[in-house]
Amino acid sequence: MRVKAYIITLMLGAMMTSCVTMEKYSALESRNDQLNKQHEIMKDELAAARSENKRLMDQIKQMRGAITQAELDIANLQQSLENTKKQYAYAKDKYDETVSKYMKQLSGTNANLTSARRLLEDRKKELNDKESRMEILEKEYQERKERMDDLILKLENRDNELKRAVGQRSKALSSITDKVAKAMVGFESKGLKIDIKDDKLYVTVEERLLFAKGRWEVSAEGLKVLASLAKILEENPDVDVTVESHTANEAYAGRNEVKDNWDLSVMRSASVVKALLKNKNIKPNRITASGKADFAPKVSNDNKKSRNISSRTEIILTPKYVDILDVLSTGKDAASMGANSGVGE
Repeated sequence: MRVKAYIITLMLGAMMTSCVTMEKYSALESRNDQLNKQHEIMKDELAAARSENKRLMDQIKQMRGAITQAELDIANLQQSLENTKKQYAYAKDKYDETVSKYMKQLSGTNANLTSARRLLEDRKKELNDKESRMEILEKEYQERKERMDDLILKLENRDNELKRAVGQRSKALSSITDKVAKAMVGFESKGLKIDIKDDKLYVTVEERLLFAKGRWEVSAEGLKVLASLAKILEENPDVDVTVESHTANEAYAGRNEVKDNWDLSVMRSASVVKALLKNKNIKPNRITASGKADFAPKVSNDNKKSRNISSRTEIILTPKYVDILDVLSTGKDAASMGANSGVGE
């Protein structure tokens, strides 16, 4: 998709240098619309990935709740086991007492021999029942404890994997941010700003640093900025780039094939991409160019200062991280195992 976008932007650049028929211009507008639709699809895919990330994090939260409930169940089971042991001890004492009592009675008389034997058998049966119950509880307790220990181990392993993935993501983003900040020293006062948002690095360059008013050719000062940035991209091949150009809401009369703010924003993005690709060591498929005209203002466009802020180019750097969603997807198997194990019942 990014290669197609690059080819489109190259065609737009080529069409600048010669007169273009209305039919070719219509094709240009159609391709530009396709590029923006692809961009929106990418945003939807990112939103879907974040939604899946949230859903999987909720599963881990539910598993932790299940483990907490399992710990309570095991504690109750252990208490029940202790109570059964006490009842068993009490029943055994009663049995021994009964045996002793009736043995004494039998030594003196056989008048109540049948009743004594029946009572003795009842006591013995009660004792055996309690002993059997205690054995069942002990077995159940041990099985549940083993399942809970296994769940806890799996959760700890997954948490460790998640922490490593988050650490790698933070390290990669911090590294590229430091490099860009060092390379851009001196340009901040001229309309360049660096921000981190949604685990991406945004290099925002105001219009005045890159382009003349209403123009899309990169200025000499802007080429210096982009050359420095291109050097960083060359040294960090695992970083993808999206170039988003925005205009103010002022009407643009246009010239030649560039008719309005949509055309202007796309042409500016294409110019920035071409400037970056002057560094031949950067693969074109790493870069995506898009234009948003004046439909995504930074601030309200109600005065000249605000319009200058909104008229900008955002160069968005995205390091290729270890996918946290891949780590979290193992939570599905663990959640299924927890549901089938009886933990929390």
